Order: sequence, then structure tokens, then C-alpha cells
Amino acid sequence: MQQSFETMRPKTRAEAIDLLTRLGDRAAPFIVQPKPIALRQMGVDFLIDLSLLGLETIQKDDDGRTHIGSLATLQELIENPSLNGGVWGILSQAAGLAATPGIRNLSGLWGVLQARSGSPEVILALLVLEAQVVLLSVGDKQRTLTLPEFYEENRISLPKGELVLEVCLLPVGNGWGGALARVARTPRDEAIVAAAAIVEVKDGKANRVKLALAGANPVPMRIPAVEDMLNGKVFDAQNLQAATKIVEEQADPPGDFRGSSEYRRSMAGLVVRRALNEAWKKTTVWEK
Repeated sequence: MQQSFETMRPKTRAEAIDLLTRLGDRAAPFIVQPKPIALRQMGVDFLIDLSLLGLETIQKDDDGRTHIGSLATLQELIENPSLNGGVWGILSQAAGLAATPGIRNLSGLWGVLQARSGSPEVILALLVLEAQVVLLSVGDKQRTLTLPEFYEENRISLPKGELVLEVCLLPVGNGWGGALARVARTPRDEAIVAAAAIVEVKDGKANRVKLALAGANPVPMRIPAVEDMLNGKVFDAQNLQAATKIVEEQADPPGDFRGSSEYRRSMAGLVVRRALNEAWKKTTVWEK
């Protein structure tokens, strides 16, 4: 028998939190993931429509922080001028890879955070941009988590009565370059392995390096061993080869129908090298 459910549309954030708190496991926010799931598979009696709560805005503060509302769509991430320049461009690029054009106009940032499968590029971009997830709970209380902290606390779902308010990107000045690299069966297919890198150059050497990788471990993650090794160095062939070796040695990828464990390990080194090299080239533009 097909499951029936009721849709509720609160007018305020406090009302939404109250509904989610009172209804508990019987309710869930109506969030569209990049790979949408059937509503009947959500296993709830009530879907809470959050479209009236103003969670879709994207704005940049005077201090350079960028605030992305949790319901901002993937298409808005592509089109918003605040995200089209500098290293933020990797987030716009990643959004274009996350879903088909039709779904990009429905699926928002919250849907990407909630998804347990699908293209990983948006998460990789958020990891290297050191995105912070802002949560709202009863009494208008806010708390801020790094992306790894968010996933550590919310492996299955958010605590009942909490909303993802926004994702905040910290300021990044000139001198930085960023890049994505991926391997997939076709250009539009889900990535088998993907990497994101942003690099700051100072005095001709890497001052700060941030690197994230997906498809070579159970979850997308930063690679601090490579970041630390490359700090203070030039991204020449020798150092990039050393980075490749570290990645391949640390990789522990499961094999599946899209690629064996050995293939993924080899491709992990390849995409990391490509992402780092391209990010380095973009920083030299600022240096000049």
C-alpha cells in the first residue's frame, strides 16, 4: 500500500522548529537531494516545506564572509556573482557537476549535505574552502560546525528540531588559486575519483595548501599529509610526484562496478596531481 503524507508549510523558522520537534520521527524537512529519492521512501507522515523561511539567499558581508542559505539551489550557486570569482569558482563549477539542469533548479545546498551518494565535487569544494555549517534550534539558538564536525554529529540525520540555516565561507584574498579534477566514465557521469585543491603562493612558494579527495576512501576527506608536505615548496615535478605517492599509499578505496580498488588508487594520485598543478598555475596569475 502506498504511503500517504501531509505537507505542512510553516511561516517562520520558530514554527518550523516547533513542528519538527513535536512531530519527531514522523516528520522531516522537504529537501531535494541531487539524486532525488521517492517521497514514499522517506518513511514519514509529515513533510515540512521550508520555502517561506528565507533560506535561499546568498550574500557576502563587508568582512568578506560569504553566507549561502541552506535552500540556495545548485543553479543559484552557478549563477551567483559572489561565487564566480577567485577560488570560490570551484564551488560554482562543482555545482554544475552535481546534477542535471532540471534537478539543479530544485536541489539545494542542504540536499547536497544530506545526500549519502552522488557526485562529490560540492563537498570537496566546501572542504577545501573550510566551510562552516550554521544550525538553528529551539529558542533561536545557533551553533556553528566545521563540515567534518557536521558529518561526525549527523551520520544519519540532524537532531529533531534543528534546521540547517546556512553554510558560511571564510574570506579568501588574492594570491590563491583553486581547481577541481575528476575521473568519470563520461563527462556528465558521477565521478569515480575526484579532488579539489586551493593553494596560496607567497614569495614564489606555497604558503598554504588545502586538498580534499573523494573516491579513494570511504568518505570525502582532506589530505593533511600532502598539505603539510607541500607547504613552503614549489609545485615542480618532483614535489607533485611525492604528493602522488603519499595519496596512493594512504588510499583505501573499495572497488565497485565503476572501478576496482587498484584503479581508484591509481586515479586518486592522478586527480590530486592535476588539481594541485592547476591550482598552482592559477596562483601564478595573481603573483604576476
